[in-house]
Amino acid sequence: MASSSFPLSKAYFVALFCEAILHGFFTALAAGAIYLLLRKRAQEKKRGEKNTSPNTLMLFLTVLMYSLSTVHIALSCRQNLIAFFDQHAADGGLSILNDQGNPIVFIQIAVEVINCLLGDSIVAWRAWVLWGRNYRIIIPAMVCILGGLVSGIGMVHAFAVSPPGEEVYNNDITNWFLSFGALTCISNVYCVIVIGYKAWATFHFLRKHSRGVIHGGTYHGALLVIIESGVLYSVVLIVTVILFATDNNGVYVLADILGHLTGIYPTVIIVLVSMKMSFYDDMTHAEKTMTTFQAQWGSGQSTTMQLRRRTGGAESEESDSTFVLESLPHQTARDVRGFELNGPSKAKSVDIV
Repeated sequence: MASSSFPLSKAYFVALFCEAILHGFFTALAAGAIYLLLRKRAQEKKRGEKNTSPNTLMLFLTVLMYSLSTVHIALSCRQNLIAFFDQHAADGGLSILNDQGNPIVFIQIAVEVINCLLGDSIVAWRAWVLWGRNYRIIIPAMVCILGGLVSGIGMVHAFAVSPPGEEVYNNDITNWFLSFGALTCISNVYCVIVIGYKAWATFHFLRKHSRGVIHGGTYHGALLVIIESGVLYSVVLIVTVILFATDNNGVYVLADILGHLTGIYPTVIIVLVSMKMSFYDDMTHAEKTMTTFQAQWGSGQSTTMQLRRRTGGAESEESDSTFVLESLPHQTARDVRGFELNGPSKAKSVDIV
């Protein structure tokens, strides 16, 4: 039985307010992502590049996730208008808020499931890219995503066949929801761990083979890792599952928030990739630079180097990185992949666009 300290009508009202804020943010973010992707597509065509499939896919996913988010808030508005103005849900009694089998309700659930699975897939894709496109690294995540698809379909069906007046916390819905939530949590936490480990290994390698002290870069790199791994989304999802398991009406607020976070975080990743500001771009730039300087200075020598990276191709937007490069006679290019560097500049300069 749900707690009476947070009535159902109040939970839905607060959820709609939070949805409106997040959808506004998502609108600005999606517009920026679409602009960057279209600009990148035009630049690729101008250079005569024919393989624009990844860019087209990212554009399609951005539009799709934003469209699903818009459908979700539109249905939420419709549900609240019916409940509060036609059925006077604030006064108590049965309303559309208690009717889980209403199409407006279970279509919202279906939209959330689709957006959630798309978001999980994009986070898993980033883990795959960061680990050198190694398919074995994402097998656990993909198994969870496929399991989430099955349990998500079961959850939508459980909502659709629920009789009017039955609480959302009935056994059938609860079992499917907990299964879906657990699988999604495992997938995201796993991706957080593998991406975080990749970042840790990168910084550890750099400290081991550099005499210089890196200033400030760790915080910038950590922020990008947090964004790309979707750790905040994972935390919100875990709290949602806990609230649902304890029959707390706060789950309605977080569930509607998730309906937009599932689109916002993957879109942030797409923006970072489009602007060449992702962790993978830093890894690639550093790999090329380390390999070049290793070949140039040879065994037994070291040099101080400044790495200047341009973001989005704009020369006015640059970030500098300075470190002391030790000779690495026994290392290969693959071993030196992956760095996030920053610091004062008093050295030879290399521009990497």
